[in-house]
Amino acid sequence: MSYVTPAEVRDELLSYDVEDAPDSLLSKYISEAERVLITDISASVLEEELTGSIDGKNTEFKVKHYPIADSDADGTIDASDIESVKGWKSDTTYDTLSVSKVIPEKGIIILSTPPSPTTYKKITCNYRYYPGFLPDFTLVKLACKIYSVFLFTLKEFALMPLRFQVGGRYGILFASGFTQPVYPYDKLLDRYNQIIQKIRKKPIQVQELPDTELKENGESSNG
Repeated sequence: MSYVTPAEVRDELLSYDVEDAPDSLLSKYISEAERVLITDISASVLEEELTGSIDGKNTEFKVKHYPIADSDADGTIDASDIESVKGWKSDTTYDTLSVSKVIPEKGIIILSTPPSPTTYKKITCNYRYYPGFLPDFTLVKLACKIYSVFLFTLKEFALMPLRFQVGGRYGILFASGFTQPVYPYDKLLDRYNQIIQKIRKKPIQVQELPDTELKENGESSNG
C-alpha cells in the first residue's frame, strides 16, 4: 500500500489527464517520495537488544525508542512495520521471529510465540521510530503528494542546464557545477519542508495504562 494513489496526485495537484501523467509514471515518483518522506520523519535502529524476559512464556518485548514508526507507507503502524526480530543462539546464529502485534506509542512488540530460554540468549530488532513526536497522517499524506509532484515536475519537465535564463532572471552557477533553481517547482519543495516541520512539532502524549487494562484490551500476551 501507499500513502497516496496516482489518481489522487494527478487529480488534486497536477490537474493532468492520464495520458500526460500515467499511473505507472506517477507510481514511480510516489514510491520515491515515500522513501524520502519516511527518512525525513523517522530514524532507523538496527540490531537493538529488546527488553523482556526470555522464559518460554513471555511474548511481550520493548524497544528503547518509540513511538514505533510506519515504515511501509500504508498509514498504519502494525507488525509489518517491524523490519525484523531475531532470536540469537549461543553459537551466534539466529532465527527470525514472527511478530503478531505492536503497540507503537509504548514501544511494545508482541511475538507470535514465546521464545525459549534454552534456545535463545537475546532478542534483537530492526525498526524505525519517530523521535519525539507522533505524526499527523493527514499531513504525512499531503507531504507525500507534494513531494511526488515536485519529483514529477522536476524530472519530466525541468531539465536544467548549468547556466540558464528565465525572462530577466538568471540561474547561479556554483563551484560544484550546480545551478540555483528559480523555477516554480521550488515552491513545491518549500511547501514540503514546511509540512515536514509541522509533522515534527506534534509532541508525544502517551497515557500509561495499568497492566490489567492492557490485558483486557488484548495488548499483553504474557502468561
